[in-house]
This record gives sequence, C-alpha cells and structure tokens, in this order.
Amino acid sequence: GVIGQTAAFNADSKRATDGLKLRDPFDVLDTSSANPLEWKAQYKRDNYYWDYDRIIPEADAAGFSYLTQGRSVAAANSFGVSRVWNPDKYSKFARNNRTEKRPTQLDWGMGGPLGSKANWFASGRFSESWGRQPNEYSRTVNFFGKMSYRPKSNMKVSFSGLIQDNGFFSRKGQRGASYGWKYIMEGLNESYGGQLHFNAVFTHTLSPQTFYELRVSHLREYNDSYNPKYGKAPLPERNSATTGLGYRPLEGGTLPSVGYVVYGDQAYNDITSGNYSDVRPFKTDISFSATSQINPNHQLKVGTGVSLYDYHESRRGPASGNAPVIFNDLNTVASDKVEPLSGWEYHVFPTEYYLYAQDRIEYGSLVVNAGLRMDILDAKSNSIDPFKPRSGPNLADDDPQYLTKAPSIKTGVAPRLGISHPITDRAALHYSYGIFNQRPTLGNLFDGLVQSYPFERNHGNPDLPYQKATNYEMGIQAEIYPGYYLDVTGYFRDVNNLPLEWAVNPESNFIGGSQREISFLLPTFAQDSRGFEISMRRTMANRFSVRANYTIAFVTDLNSPPGRIQTIVNASDLDQGGTPKPSTYQRQSSVFDRRHRLVTNILVDLPMGINATILTKAQSGNEYRTKNQTTVDPLQLIGAANRSPWTTTTDVFAQKMFNLGRTTRVGVFAQINNVFNRSNIYSIGGSPSSDRYVRRGDPVGITGGPLGGIGTQENAPRDIWLGVNLAW
Repeated sequence: GVIGQTAAFNADSKRATDGLKLRDPFDVLDTSSANPLEWKAQYKRDNYYWDYDRIIPEADAAGFSYLTQGRSVAAANSFGVSRVWNPDKYSKFARNNRTEKRPTQLDWGMGGPLGSKANWFASGRFSESWGRQPNEYSRTVNFFGKMSYRPKSNMKVSFSGLIQDNGFFSRKGQRGASYGWKYIMEGLNESYGGQLHFNAVFTHTLSPQTFYELRVSHLREYNDSYNPKYGKAPLPERNSATTGLGYRPLEGGTLPSVGYVVYGDQAYNDITSGNYSDVRPFKTDISFSATSQINPNHQLKVGTGVSLYDYHESRRGPASGNAPVIFNDLNTVASDKVEPLSGWEYHVFPTEYYLYAQDRIEYGSLVVNAGLRMDILDAKSNSIDPFKPRSGPNLADDDPQYLTKAPSIKTGVAPRLGISHPITDRAALHYSYGIFNQRPTLGNLFDGLVQSYPFERNHGNPDLPYQKATNYEMGIQAEIYPGYYLDVTGYFRDVNNLPLEWAVNPESNFIGGSQREISFLLPTFAQDSRGFEISMRRTMANRFSVRANYTIAFVTDLNSPPGRIQTIVNASDLDQGGTPKPSTYQRQSSVFDRRHRLVTNILVDLPMGINATILTKAQSGNEYRTKNQTTVDPLQLIGAANRSPWTTTTDVFAQKMFNLGRTTRVGVFAQINNVFNRSNIYSIGGSPSSDRYVRRGDPVGITGGPLGGIGTQENAPRDIWLGVNLAW
C-alpha cells in the first residue's frame, strides 16, 4: 500500500510546481515468501533532517484535502495570528537546515590562593541555541564556586555551590518543537528548569595512615511546565477561551488517522499536565567515611550515609471525559469561569540509608578487592490495594487521600569481589563478581497514588523492591608490543525485579465513583546482557596515539510482548505467591540491544603546534518489531523483527595555542561534529498504530519519507563550531 501511495503522489501534476516528492522508504523490501515472518525490510536513512526550503505540508493533491478542513475554523479563532505554514513563520533566518541564529556558548573559570590557608575557584557557562526545528529555544546559565580552608595542617574544610538556570530563575521559557503542532507551535507549553546544589566537606587526618571525611550536600531541582499565555493560573473555561480548543483533522476511509493541531493550545489538550506541571525533587545527603592504610599492602575503608528526599510532584490538566475533577480549591468559585481540572499531586519524604566496607589487599603481585554494601529504603507512603482501592461504594469513598497498605522497609545486600594477578611479566588476568542494588525511580514508586487520570487507574507502587543486578567479569590485560596494550574482557550481567504494569479489576463493592480498573507496577521482568569487550591502545609516539574499543553484546528481556498488559483476576494470586508469572512470558531481544559497537579515538600532534582529536563511533542497529504478532501492521510486515541500519559518526577537534607572554596563552579551536554529515537512525518504534503509520499528509517530513516513526531518535547534521580560549 505504501509503495502505491508513493507512486500516485509523485505522479500528480501539482508536483511540478510544489517540488514535493515521496521517497521509497526501503533499501530492502522482500515479501516474496509465503510466510510473513520471513519477509525482510530495511528502511532508508537518506536526508530526514528538517529542510526549511521544502516543507510545504498543505498539499492540495487528491486525497489530501483533509489538511484544509480546519482552515475556516482556525481563521475564526486566530485573532489575527497566521495559521498558514510558511518557512519563515517561526524561523526568520532559517535556510538550508540552519538554525534561526547561530548557537553560542561561553565558558570561563578562574581561581587562586587566599592567603596561606585558603584557595578558591569559580566557573560559569552561558549557552544559547535556537535548535534545528521551528520555534525551538534553549538557554543554560550556571555558576559554580568552591573554597577550601585549612585551619590546621591535618584538617581541611571545603564549601562549594552550583546555581543553574534553564528558565526557572530568569522566567525565560525553553521551547520545544512537536510535529503534530507544526501549524501552531506557539500553542505548546514551555519548560522552566533550575537547580541549586550546595556541598560541605570536612576532612581530618588522624595519622599518616588514617583519615576520615564528613560530607553534607543539599540539592534543589525545579521543573515547571506551562503555557506563558496562561501562566500557573487555572485555565479559563472553554466557553470563554475559544482559542484553547484543539482541532485535529483526520484522514478518511480505512487508513490510519494522522492528526495535526491547526489551532489551539496544548494546555487544553493535555489532560495530565496541560495546565501546569511542577516537579521538585529536593534531596539532602549526609555521609561519613574513614580510610586506613593498615600496612603497605592492606587498605580498609568503611562508610555510612543517609539520603533524605523531599519529592513534590503536581500535574494538572482539563478534566475531560470521565476524568475526576480534583484541585477543587481552584474550581470552587463559579464566577471565576475556570476549566475543571484533573491530574495528580503528591508530596512524599522517602529515606535511604546505606553502609559499606571495602578492603584492598596485596600479596606480592596478587591484588584482591573485596567489599560489602547494604542499602535500606523506607518509602514512607502507603500504597493502593488494587482489589479494594476505596473503603466502599459510597461517593465519599472517592477521597483521593484514602490509601490502604503500608509497604515494608526494603533492604539490599551487595557483596563484591575483584582479583587480579600476573601470568607473565607483560600480562595479567582479572576477575570480578558483584551485586548492585538500585532503587526504583520515584515515579515508579509514587506516581498517581493520590489521584490520576482517567478513572484514577494508573498507580505507582511504593512496595517495589530494589532492582538487583549481578555482574560477572573475566579478562586479560597485556602489553603485546612495547607501547601497545590489549585488554580482552568477557562479561555477564543479570538484572531482576524490574517493574512491569499489571491490570486489576477492583471488587464490585469497592469500585467507588468513576473507578473501573486499576493499573499498577509489580517487580516482574528481567534482563540480561552478555558479551566481549576488546580494547587496544597505543601510547603517544611519532606524534600520534590511538585508542580503540570493540564490543559484541547480546541483550535480552524476559518479558511479556510489547503492548500486552498482564491481568490479575484474584487477590489470592497476588497475596499467596508474590508476583504471578505472566502467561505470555517470552525471551526477546531488548530494544537496547545493539549487537556491535566500535569506538576509536586518535590524538595527533600536527605541524605548527596544532593538536587534533578524531573520535569515531559505529554501532549496529537495534531491533524493531510490530507491537504484537496479532496486530495488523500497515507496512504488511506482521510479526517481522528486523534491525535498523548501522549508525556512524566522526567528530574532529583541533586547537592551536599561542603564547602571548610568560603567563598568557590564547587558543584558537574548531570542532566539527558529524564530519561526513551522515544520517543515522538510532531507534525505530514498535507500535504500528502510532510509530509506523502511513504519513500521507507530510510527504517530506522530518524523516524524508511517507512513514512516521522511522527515526524516533536521530542524530544532528554536521555542526561546525569555532572558538577561542584565553588563559593567564
């Protein structure tokens, strides 16, 4: 079907004037086998960058009239704002894949002594970019300062602080671009981020062999998102804010829908956080460690610490459909004429504790590193009972604060062991074993516990355990020739207790209000990776050095198929044996499985005092597949699993330094990213209903072809940066 649509579009007489052309999206397309599982397809990767000179999405060819259906409605609600696309609408200076204005970055740093006992250092950065797509804008401003003081020769006190602004402190919003909003980019929300980080360290040397360290740090992050047209205030009701309505023209017939917002604001389209989202992960860390060199061959280190979280997340948007109306303090005054809001909000204070000991022992040329770490997590929040999410069927039982279960305190013990010993005077073997525990993300623990959209049905789980990774490594390091070194390592990594979404139908007497189904997370699926890593380096000689690393890896998931949600029918299935085993469990290649990786780094001393670095990265493509084997694939590749193309980039950095005196130096540098301007596709979506639909209305879009989702992650075209640095 897609090939026929491509040919019909290109044959239309209007192509002679508008210059548009659909490309055949495949380098390889073989459907000759009677078994669809044996069909083969490989996407092209040609020219999918945003090309300002060729994007004219309002094609008037037959079959594309749906693009004009919303023009009259859009004009009536535009208040003089043009809703017609043109290359200069958002990007006045945009030509031939260039940004609105040139991006700029300035870095500085300085430091020195303050008397005989103190030192100071300060640095900062200003970075501003208009991106590569219309309406994009980002700016980063930060300042870092550090001071150290020695009240005595065996004591040291250090203080440091970082302030970073991504719009939160300056109120200068960061803008993104979304393809579905290409007609009305100004309707998108803007983000406002910021960060404050303070750190204090006290180090005390008790003897030439022993010292201890006390560290206290505090991090405050701010992440807001809203439309500056409305700010953080509640949205005006739709009857009085007609520009807040979204219009999405859809294709007719049996073909998949492709919608574009031709007027309106994201604030009214996003039920989760269209009006306002506020995420503030504050954290305080306190730690103590002591190190003792017991003898020249034996070092012991012990430590303990606590992390105190203050995590506040609030998301609110229009209460569409059956979504419950919450944030009632914003909706109580009828005369305000504001939009009823839904969403979620929670403020939690989980705490993590840890203690560890590590020992390094040398017996001649044998080196042994051993350690033990224990982690403790107290979520300090109740969790939903999915079968009885409310106390009963009465309306009052929809109280969003009604939570029913108290999760247990979670612990994780992690032993670690590493051994290295020589086998010749130029080679050594090394082995390691270790367990690493990682707590679930705060979103996985707490999202939606108070109330969520729609039907209050999507919930995190504060009762999730630590995610446990077990690592094994064995390898050899050798100097194979004077100045040439080789390291070959084999590894295996097994990860368990990863969260998976499960669905539950609550007991009928405990549904309450709009509740119909509960979705929550359980520690279910696992992942393992195994492979070999080969590293080679040549030390600097004859004006150049080389480092190269090649990895072959196999990453698989033990999981249910994409798009399939597991269901728990009876409470006993959950209470008696923990997490049930999914009925559709299967081993499949992970979306992170990139089988081959090669990285080379060459340092060259060129004539005239120029130093250059050439970095090349090459990776085989990851796997893509249809959502599940029973879903109709619009590309007629049912159940087929293939790999996207190899990706390759080469970056070059060169610098020339000039001495302007005894203490002053000036450097001139150039950095070229993606020297060969190679187009790379890093991932391909797996949902045929959304990621691989036939994009009939955008023949030259960001992928340069008629399909969506071909390049769900892409690299940037060639970038050339020129700069100077000054040191004195």
